[in-house]
Amino acid sequence: MNCFTYTRGAWSDGMALPQIGENEQHTEYLERVGFSPMPHRLGVEFGSEIQLFEAERGSSYFAVVQPMANATYDVHIPDFPSLMLFLKDFAAAFGTLDVQSQLQDLNDGMRKLFHAYHGHSLDQMCKQCDPDGYQKAQDAQTRFANSGRPGPRAGVFE
Repeated sequence: MNCFTYTRGAWSDGMALPQIGENEQHTEYLERVGFSPMPHRLGVEFGSEIQLFEAERGSSYFAVVQPMANATYDVHIPDFPSLMLFLKDFAAAFGTLDVQSQLQDLNDGMRKLFHAYHGHSLDQMCKQCDPDGYQKAQDAQTRFANSGRPGPRAGVFE
C-alpha cells in the first residue's frame, strides 16, 4: 500500500497511524482510526480525485489521493497548517478536473437540448437558427451548381 505523511510541505514515507487491515475497506479503516466516514471530494468521482477526511477529535486529516483511475495513495496530514499547504499545492489541479467534468456535462446537455428543439446538431445550420449562414450556404451551393463542380451540401437544412 502507498502510504505517506505530509507535514508542513514535506513528504515522508509511511504514516504514524495503525496499518489498514488486509481485507479492511477504507471507510472501515478510517472509522477505526478516528476519522469521519464522510469525505470532502475534490476532482472527478471514479476518476482523478482527492477525498479528504477529518479526524472526529483533534485537527488531523487523511487524504485518499487517486491521480488516475487505478492508483490510490493514502496521505496522513497531521495538522491544520499542513492541510492548508496540501490544499495550496495539490487541490487546484483536482478541482480543475471537477470543473472540467461539470462543464462537459453542461455542454452535453445543451447539445441535446438544442437537438431536441431544432432537430439537428449544433454543428449544422438551418434557416431558423442561422438565417445569414443559411443564405450564404445556399448562395455557395448555387455558385458551385452553376460551375459544374460538386458543392458543399452537408450540414445545411431547410
